[in-house]
Amino acid sequence: MRSNPKSKKAILKRIDLANKWIAFSQKHEILGSGYFGSTMESVFKYPHKITVSPKKNRATLRYKDAYWPYDKTHLTFNLNDTDEYSDTGVSGLRYEISNFIIKAIKRGANEAGIPLPSYR
Repeated sequence: MRSNPKSKKAILKRIDLANKWIAFSQKHEILGSGYFGSTMESVFKYPHKITVSPKKNRATLRYKDAYWPYDKTHLTFNLNDTDEYSDTGVSGLRYEISNFIIKAIKRGANEAGIPLPSYR
């Protein structure tokens, strides 16, 4: 499936936004938290920002469990895959950014009593 230049520009802007939130969590030592469809809360650390390959066709996301040091997540997404049901394409990356990064960091900041910035 061919990539749409507008959708690639949009996802790159979304990655920049996620990296701002990750930098905010690193600066204030905030742990991201949420239930994510489970009955047990998950808590994450974000030691690395999202990286994009030089050709802008792959993005890599890394985060880890805050309480279990061996549970690390390393995901690679194909930015040329625009299938709306693909977990390893743009839609999967959008889901990870909106739920496991932005919402989780906002929730962690609220629990820690840290005021939220207004990133756009």
